[in-house]
Amino acid sequence: MSVCHRVECDIADAVNNALLEIILEDELAVLAMINESLDLINLSMGSDDILSITVDVWRDRFGRWRNLLYHAKNSTEYIATVGRAQTAEGIGTLRDGLESLQRCIRSTAERIDSTFEAFGLTMSIVESRRAIRQAETVAKLTRLAFFFVPPTLITGVFGANLNVRYSTNYCLHLPLEL
Repeated sequence: MSVCHRVECDIADAVNNALLEIILEDELAVLAMINESLDLINLSMGSDDILSITVDVWRDRFGRWRNLLYHAKNSTEYIATVGRAQTAEGIGTLRDGLESLQRCIRSTAERIDSTFEAFGLTMSIVESRRAIRQAETVAKLTRLAFFFVPPTLITGVFGANLNVRYSTNYCLHLPLEL
């Protein structure tokens, strides 16, 4: 192997290692931000008002985060496969960092799934509370109707201007005239 070829390989390995370090740092920073957002979501699930306002935004974020982690998982698996084929010095620390990143991706993905499930259950509780409030409102309206419908019916019957014909079929005509 020539000296030039060896220098080119060393430069290529150094560039690869530098790029891998940047990728690892960026991915870990993204995972840290996702985990911070999950903390905020978990803390905000106790307020029905916040849930009602942010439901669409959070559902969108959960979908985007799942998609992002799916692609990050695939990318890190590919990088790990390619890294196994290389025998460059210094790849051991990068391999350890890559394995750590893969563990973080898996744990964050599990956390997203569990938070999304808790979010769905909490939304069910919020909707149940809303349905109970509506049912109570309908019950109050029904009670009011119980008191106001009979007098309204009576005043309607006695206040009607009927042309009652006195005939033998009086009983048959009265319901038709009402």
